Amino acid sequence: MATVSSAFTAVIISANPLLTALVAGPVLGERLTLRKMAGLLLGFAGVIIVLRSRLAGGHEGLTGTLFVLAGLVALTAGTLTYKKFGTSVDLFQASGIQCLAGGLALLPVALMTESVAAIHLTPSFLGSFAYMVLGVSVGGYTLWYFILNRSSATDATALHFLMPPLGLLFGWALLGEPVPLLDIAGIVPIAAGIWLVTR
Repeated sequence: MATVSSAFTAVIISANPLLTALVAGPVLGERLTLRKMAGLLLGFAGVIIVLRSRLAGGHEGLTGTLFVLAGLVALTAGTLTYKKFGTSVDLFQASGIQCLAGGLALLPVALMTESVAAIHLTPSFLGSFAYMVLGVSVGGYTLWYFILNRSSATDATALHFLMPPLGLLFGWALLGEPVPLLDIAGIVPIAAGIWLVTR
């Protein structure tokens, strides 16, 4: 995140529904109809409209770009793997185990690249950390698996198109960031795209 912009990252990750839809056919046997493909393309176009002004910098680092692309592939692969094999374990428990396993796997890397002395256990740090672990990681992924259990991978991933408009909303409401009128207009193709994919 230090070498690429958040808008660039959002556009790359917003390609997840397109990549998932293309791979879900051969892997899961999901049928990609013209209506769904049109919806996916509309949603992606809306994402680009919403984020177009933030992409103007053009100062994206190669390493960061490669990591974001790897994240896109990992997210798509994880979605398809879960949809294909599922789990009999409670979703909340499965999310917690996943987070614990990821944390243990990355602990050696963190210890090699960061200083433990730099950690300051302030109330704001602990509150942010608790929210990231419980709200974003465990809570968010439990909700994601819940959605995946009740719909196709293509339908579920179409909801990723909501990330940029929600980012605009929270940026405006919490940080007072301005929202240009064209950004708001970009929400229309996003909504239409999600409707076409999931109806």
